[in-house]
Amino acid sequence: MVGRGGLGYRPSGFRAAPGERSRMKLYHIPGSRSCRVRWLLEEQGAAYELVPLSLMDGSLRTESYLAKNPLGRVPTVEAQGETFYESGAIVQSLLE
Repeated sequence: MVGRGGLGYRPSGFRAAPGERSRMKLYHIPGSRSCRVRWLLEEQGAAYELVPLSLMDGSLRTESYLAKNPLGRVPTVEAQGETFYESGAIVQSLLE
């Protein structure tokens, strides 16, 4: 799924260099705090790929997902080779 359209520190990986197309990947569960990040990406018109997850199928506890986000929660954003989590920090970084 592709939208139209990143902790605790200001990640440099959120913004693409001039002339370079940025592609972010947002791991998302509807109704969770990842909606904050998705909403902002849509408002900014950012290019991103939406990766839907579920609380019911154990996808947050797989080894591959825990390697991205050791807390096993959403949101998680991958951008420019870096991984970010914590919705408030991601939103703040996207706004800077």
